[in-house]
Amino acid sequence: MITSSAFKTGLAGFLFGAFSMTGIAQAASYNYVDPGDVYYVNDWGSENRRVVVVRKIGSGQIKVRNVHSGATFVVHAERLLTRSQLQAEEVGNAVVGTAIVFCVITQSCK
Repeated sequence: MITSSAFKTGLAGFLFGAFSMTGIAQAASYNYVDPGDVYYVNDWGSENRRVVVVRKIGSGQIKVRNVHSGATFVVHAERLLTRSQLQAEEVGNAVVGTAIVFCVITQSCK
């Protein structure tokens, strides 16, 4: 069992960096989103939805249409991700998940 403080400090820094990486992966601001632009909405526990911007509503809210189902819904502009931003966020989520599983299995994060 690895219980050294250096390991715990390193793991904490790694987890912090992984969480920080997911926070960086936000799409352009409301001002740069235009009707017809294609983005992704990353939802926890469900598939990532590819959406097309229908129109700006105001106060940072955007009406989008799901490319696959045709359903429309309103999201905040900060939830819209480009393909590369979505991939970066998924990598960050996978890293964090792996680190948590490692801690649980090895019981090294006490």
